[in-house]
Amino acid sequence: MFFVLCVLLLDLNGLESANLDFLTIGLLDVIIGYVPIEKINNVVRHPYALVSAYLCYTSIITIWDVVYPLQVVGVCLSLLLIYLVGAKNGEPGSMRRHIILLGRYCPLGYMAQIAILQLLFRGLRHITLEAGALGISFFGAFALIVWTVKAVDRARANSTTVDGLYKAVYT
Repeated sequence: MFFVLCVLLLDLNGLESANLDFLTIGLLDVIIGYVPIEKINNVVRHPYALVSAYLCYTSIITIWDVVYPLQVVGVCLSLLLIYLVGAKNGEPGSMRRHIILLGRYCPLGYMAQIAILQLLFRGLRHITLEAGALGISFFGAFALIVWTVKAVDRARANSTTVDGLYKAVYT
């Protein structure tokens, strides 16, 4: 709680420390890791409330600047929505398989996301698409990240060299 208080006090005074923000988020992740899964499942059992909360969050960050507490709420809501999609009972559907695959390649997906967003930013900044650019870049980035992860997964399955290289870099 000390770090959260420090971040909030800095934020209220117009100051910020990215390192302190990341440290605090990491510590909150550790704390959330001790929450019993049944409590998380109780939240996810109310999908309409969860989706409504996420839509409210999206509306708020569209209108106002994204302050640190909203970032924390946004991360939690996003993870709960991903968990909701992946927690469906029965046989894993297509969406669940994609989420599991993306989760297995989280570091690669993150690195691919940075590269893809940089490429899209540089490629789309000369085009005046107005509000459509945001949607195009979001769906384009998502599709390219999924494609990258699937390609690496297939390459690892078919080549011990690629598998060894992946393990050397990401483990």
